[in-house]
Amino acid sequence: MKRVVAILMAIALVFCFNMGAYAEDTISVTLDGNYVGFDVEPQVIDGRIMVPIRAIFEAMGAQVYWDNGTGTAVCTKGNTVVKMTLGSREMYIGNEMTLMDVSPAVVGGRTLAPARYVAEAFDANVNWNQDTNTVVISTYPAEETYTLYALDGRTISVPKSQVQAYLNVGWYDNYEATRQTLYALDGRTVTVYKAEVPAYVQVGWYENFGDTQQTLYAPDGRTVTVYKAEVPAYVQVGWFENIGDTQQTLYALDGRTITVYKSEVPSYLSVGWYATYEETLQTLYAADGRTITVYKADVPAYKQQGWYASSYEANAAARASYSSSSSSSSSSSSSSGYNPGVDGYYYRTPSGKKYHLDPNCGGKNSYRTSNISELSPCSKCAQ
Repeated sequence: MKRVVAILMAIALVFCFNMGAYAEDTISVTLDGNYVGFDVEPQVIDGRIMVPIRAIFEAMGAQVYWDNGTGTAVCTKGNTVVKMTLGSREMYIGNEMTLMDVSPAVVGGRTLAPARYVAEAFDANVNWNQDTNTVVISTYPAEETYTLYALDGRTISVPKSQVQAYLNVGWYDNYEATRQTLYALDGRTVTVYKAEVPAYVQVGWYENFGDTQQTLYAPDGRTVTVYKAEVPAYVQVGWFENIGDTQQTLYALDGRTITVYKSEVPSYLSVGWYATYEETLQTLYAADGRTITVYKADVPAYKQQGWYASSYEANAAARASYSSSSSSSSSSSSSSGYNPGVDGYYYRTPSGKKYHLDPNCGGKNSYRTSNISELSPCSKCAQ
């Protein structure tokens, strides 16, 4: 019994509710999860929650006897006898006295006493649910009372019978489940209640650690993952945000391509690769005026088929072929106004009245023609 008195006195100091804020609110009482009914509602007197003692004690299985002569309530349960007297702060549990914060008072014909002392007189556990204005009384042993946690940092102690009901409406039996670690772009972390997460996200925190980091690339193939706040500093010393910026495509004379890191480019160029596609190509010329562009590796094969590396060579070949096959007819053709050039055609300039025997003489804008009527040869071709 001494242990009970000590506990009551210690808890009484903690249970000093500031009830002014709830003076106009209805106060409920539950016992092992069930609401207790009253004909006189619980009251706030001198800042303490006062409850009708008969209703509470009888709900807990005690018998209540009222001594009109002394104004004393005598409550008996098993071998425990509890006595409270109107106007006195002394409460007796057996022969041991406990001093209550507020003395019992009569309201509406019922005797009211401080809720905590009434409940704990028979070793019940008492908690206050601020959200519902409820005095929660549990007759379970102390180890059967559980502390639950809310996402906004609130806590509540409830009897075992009520735990699942609270879990169903968003409470947690694990404190860590209500917390979340957030990450900043500069590597900082903060752990907050989950209800606070949206506010932190709005000011630049991230829920996923990976969102705060970025992989950068070096021209020699190295990579580094840094916090996004560090990216500008790394870029200034030669790192790249995109892997494509660190690589370069090279070209071979036979049409092959290869993509290498830019630091490797010089070594590849030294063994026959080229930095541009155009460097691997070559234009070849035919004696009949056709041209073709091929990979340089294919040039020997095309030369064997009669193609030439320059237009000069092609024209010379055409001139030689034409001269050997038409020397007898050239003079008569000349007299009739038809005198084919070195490849069987003349080359007329679009803006002039001259014709040329050689396309190189005519220039890049000249075009082939077999009709030179009203045209005269250029001074160079006439020689």
